[in-house]
Amino acid sequence: MIPARRAAAPAALLASVALATPAAAQLSVDLQIEKTQFVAYEPVKATVTVHNRAGQDVVLGGPGGSGWLSFDVRSGTTIVSPRAGRGFGAEPFLLSAGQKITKTVNVGSLYPLGEFGDYSFNAQVYFPPLGQFFNSQRKRISISNPRPFWSESIGVPQGPGRLASFREYSLLIHRGASTAHLYMRLKEARGPRVYATYSLGRYVDIGKPQAIADSEARLHVLHMVSPRVYQHAIVRPDGSFEGATIYQDMPSSRPKLMIDGAGVVQVRGGQRYDPEAAAAVAELEAGVRSASDRPGGLPE
Repeated sequence: MIPARRAAAPAALLASVALATPAAAQLSVDLQIEKTQFVAYEPVKATVTVHNRAGQDVVLGGPGGSGWLSFDVRSGTTIVSPRAGRGFGAEPFLLSAGQKITKTVNVGSLYPLGEFGDYSFNAQVYFPPLGQFFNSQRKRISISNPRPFWSESIGVPQGPGRLASFREYSLLIHRGASTAHLYMRLKEARGPRVYATYSLGRYVDIGKPQAIADSEARLHVLHMVSPRVYQHAIVRPDGSFEGATIYQDMPSSRPKLMIDGAGVVQVRGGQRYDPEAAAAVAELEAGVRSASDRPGGLPE
């Protein structure tokens, strides 16, 4: 009798595995983040990919009309609750058999991540046929809040009969393990609201960046991104990025920001620099040199 009982245990185990295997293969959820170190109030973008492995079409939707996608966010072992009134993926949709859907979400807009600290989170996708969530792998991030080294308040007109909104531009440097980046932040001058925080690009600590607000309340920033190469970036007063131009040192002059009496900001000195054109020239020169190294300078 004892051997029979021993034989029954593996059989029961195999049966439970057989029942669990189809459920585990219903949805595949993958989570990717662009980096692991962030500056406070910077968007924390997470890309979630959901693969339908159920073998049939599935309508994704959350329980009780809630969203089908959520995140389990934690600070240490403490669960971080979502912001009130914020959600994602509330509308049900059809995910065909074998198909994938990819969504990029700013986790920082859905959950209060704070000004600094270490956090971890994973994506959770609700699967209505089984009434359960499928989870992605867990990602860990670190948020820091460097002190601004430059700031300036501006008045932004709000239209006829309305008082101007006073906002503050500031610049800060985030130093990573191997590189540093220059960040811009736009916030209320007399309040806690932050309109935008993002990187203006790589920062080389040779000389201080220049920053000037023009007559249209746009911020102009000129800073070194690599030896002898500078970037002129422009930020609009709503926090959006207008664009950037690259300049290079000349033997007789360096690029500088200048503002005239009308409040127009321009770059004087140096010369415009096209990284793609420079790379093409370098590649062409490398090809010419390799050909000249051959006997007689003739191609093979």
